Amino acid sequence: MSPIWAIPVVVLTIGGAGVIALLRGTSESARELVAEIARFGEMHAALSRLRSETQEAGDKISRLRQN
Repeated sequence: MSPIWAIPVVVLTIGGAGVIALLRGTSESARELVAEIARFGEMHAALSRLRSETQEAGDKISRLRQN
């Protein structure tokens, strides 16, 4: 039996290890992205509350100035 059959096995093994390494890095990046999106959502909600409260305060100041 010829050792030629070992070449594709070695190539596939190395390729499989490379793909697994890439997937591991991608999954870590995906977790970081999800965490950043969650933080952005929290910040967006806080900014929306601030915007509405500022608008309400502006309306109240306008009414006080008119009186």
